Amino acid sequence: MSNSLNVFIAEVYAYNDSYKSPKRHFAINVLVREDSNTKIIEKVIPLNNNIKQLPIVGENVLIVEGYSETSKTKGAPQEADGKEIQREKQWFYLPAPVNIRFGLKENISYSNSSDELYPAPVDPEFKNAGSVKVAGLQPFKGDLLIESRWGSTIRLGSSCKKDPKIYNLEPTWTGEVATDPLMIISNGQLDSKLEPNVQFKLENIETDISSIYLTTTQKLTKFKLGGKTKKNPLKKFKAESEFNKSQFIATADRIVLQAKSDIAVLDSPKAIVLNTTGYIKLGNDKADQPLPHGHVLYKILQKILNQLSTPIQCGTMMGSFMTTAAIKEAQAEMKNLLNKNFFITKNTY
Repeated sequence: MSNSLNVFIAEVYAYNDSYKSPKRHFAINVLVREDSNTKIIEKVIPLNNNIKQLPIVGENVLIVEGYSETSKTKGAPQEADGKEIQREKQWFYLPAPVNIRFGLKENISYSNSSDELYPAPVDPEFKNAGSVKVAGLQPFKGDLLIESRWGSTIRLGSSCKKDPKIYNLEPTWTGEVATDPLMIISNGQLDSKLEPNVQFKLENIETDISSIYLTTTQKLTKFKLGGKTKKNPLKKFKAESEFNKSQFIATADRIVLQAKSDIAVLDSPKAIVLNTTGYIKLGNDKADQPLPHGHVLYKILQKILNQLSTPIQCGTMMGSFMTTAAIKEAQAEMKNLLNKNFFITKNTY
């Protein structure tokens, strides 16, 4: 067996039905250009089967020749389950396209379009990709960044220290220990003024379309509860922008948590706050029976009981109920009407 390793930078020429059949194993067809010679290599598959990014037509990938094992009817060593296998040559590609244009959206090599025999094809779904502005994340020391073509990102980072001499943008979170871990999943950039490959972007919990933050000790100084025009911050407990212990924060236009076959649990040793400037519906979204305010109901019932225990005057005669035992029992039980653990407040918006 030869010890030489065949490695090429190749242009993606076709998808080879990778989007249609799982049996294709994310296979692509590529063009390899050496000097004046061009050849097609078919069914090039990912080098890593756990992390895959299917490149688009026109992008370049690094391919390497190796071996794969496939089943055979006879004449080959047997696997543990009794199936016979054979070893054959196979081309693999690294999961990310070659960064020739420094772009997140696409790295198509337009310099190959002059090939008369194999002109660089254009995927119609990506012909307008240039009009979509997607900038890369501002990196901080020690970060691991995962960024999609269209603005979805994952930052595995830390508190980090602000330093305008090193970083163009300062983090929107603060922390005392630079190495305290932080994870941010962000989806969608709304800043149309960003210039790809020129400017960095930074996650913003206020303006990103949707996001999830997993913190350790960081404060999210820009985080304010409530809507864009109606803020509803915490008042009794520590402010949401000042809390500096671990948090799970998810923001989006709508959040749905569904338990498919068992109970849904919100568990807290301190308190559970449903913070809204709108309505709280229990049962379903058509619920229309209003919950009474405990103190208001208490006062109303106390006034009724006081009135019932007051002597009644009819002309010159005075009278009362034959027995007031039930009234006294009701007044004794009134102290249990007000719950010490569940509270509601009147919506003033």
